Amino acid sequence: MKNVIQSILHSHLIPSCPHADLCGTKGRSWLSEQVVPQDERLAIDRHLREFDRLGEDLQVIERDLARSALADEGVKRLMTIPGVDMTVALAMKAAIGDVSRFDDPQKLVSYLGLNPSVRQSGPGPAYHGRITKQGRGHARGMLVEAAWAAARAPGPLRAFFLRVRARRGQHVAAVATARKLSVVIWHLLMKGESYAWARPSLHAKKLRDVELKAGSKALLQQ
Repeated sequence: MKNVIQSILHSHLIPSCPHADLCGTKGRSWLSEQVVPQDERLAIDRHLREFDRLGEDLQVIERDLARSALADEGVKRLMTIPGVDMTVALAMKAAIGDVSRFDDPQKLVSYLGLNPSVRQSGPGPAYHGRITKQGRGHARGMLVEAAWAAARAPGPLRAFFLRVRARRGQHVAAVATARKLSVVIWHLLMKGESYAWARPSLHAKKLRDVELKAGSKALLQQ
């Protein structure tokens, strides 16, 4: 929507909005001051209304996801891991399903496509290459993003990331940390435990943010 509105402005040689959010309060005030033909003004107003409608729909979806997260002990356990927020935890639970179908953590790693590919010809030595990228690509991508976040938080995951980065570079380190995260997730879900090096204050803040998104406690009990 913002790009469409901006293209309308550009077609009339109006420069980009000087404010960070074109659809925010200051951005809309600036928009109202721009001189455009009446039909273009109506189009801009229509796009702004659609932007607001989509925003309201997203708030409803986010509220429902937050309520689901608060009702799921597994999701809350995963959120004890640095870098894993509500969205990542819900996505991993949805992608994994019943964790007991994975006999060991390496099978979950393979399921997420985070295991290195292996090349071998005859009796010669095996060579390990890039990750296979098979399986759940969306969940894999979210784990890599979580790995970057975990690398900024004090703890074993950050220490692991830094060790790998020193040898192989930061991108390989992020993927390796994502692989380690998948192993940690398997253990937490299988054993019903929280992350051993969890930061209670950080976890409490995560849960508080989820509660705010979910609405009041009275609503949660409905």
